[in-house]
Amino acid sequence: TNSAETAVDTLNIDIHSPGGSVFDGYLIHSKIMQLRAKGVYVTATVSLAASMASVICMACNEVIMLPTGRMMIHDVSMGLHGNAKELSKAAAMCEELSTEIAGIYASRTGKAIDEVRSMMMEETWMNADKCVSLGFANRILDNLKNSVRVSSMSLLDRLTNPSAQESIDKIAALENVIATHENELGTYQAELLEARNAITELATVKQDLTTAQNAVTEKELAIAQAKSEIATLQAKVTELETSVPAQAVALAATAGITAPLDIENGSQPVDHLEHMKNLSPAERTAYFNKHKKEIKAQRNK
Repeated sequence: TNSAETAVDTLNIDIHSPGGSVFDGYLIHSKIMQLRAKGVYVTATVSLAASMASVICMACNEVIMLPTGRMMIHDVSMGLHGNAKELSKAAAMCEELSTEIAGIYASRTGKAIDEVRSMMMEETWMNADKCVSLGFANRILDNLKNSVRVSSMSLLDRLTNPSAQESIDKIAALENVIATHENELGTYQAELLEARNAITELATVKQDLTTAQNAVTEKELAIAQAKSEIATLQAKVTELETSVPAQAVALAATAGITAPLDIENGSQPVDHLEHMKNLSPAERTAYFNKHKKEIKAQRNK
């Protein structure tokens, strides 16, 4: 989910605080450390960081002191009343918390815990120079160089009030993006027109192919039909060639014609032996006597 913790990459905290609850300070310290773990760079600009506010500073990546800034460290204190046992418990807790806080200071400054505890017991106040020299801060803010922030650390400020240079850079970047997109658009439009023309040509070719295919199909059907008719006629011719001679002989015999008929218009010799098969014995004898010479010649072949 979007939140202030995930929406920034740099966070600057202005601190002007006399301190407060130890446990509230611990919570803020922990939250800053969590931001750092997520990659957020946290800076603290300090005008006053006393007591627990100084502990919060220790959680930041960078602590920047104003030239007139101050930081104060001391032991944990409690305002309470009660019997000796209750006061003893409170004293033990104060000592425990003070030791924990000394560890935070020592980790930041590189000093020994005992040295830091001595400073805390004395309630040490430090100006900007001393904070930097002792390691509690990183540097002092130069007011002359930073009178105008070129790049604001506030996310909202950066989004709504960019500097003049940032605005110019953004405009130039946007103009470059627009020019690139316009060039790409021109290329895409030319390619689209070319594709449309190709589609039109292909549609024409497809129509021509369809027409040609239909014509081929019609011719194939006509050829198939002609072949079928030829086959039918050929069968009829064969049938006629087979049946006509026999029918002619039968008709001739019915008419009393015993001599073989030349049904091939004289182009083929008469098969006397075949003809005799269809005659009665008496007819066969008469036919043999009449055509003896031809029959003997046929037998000798």
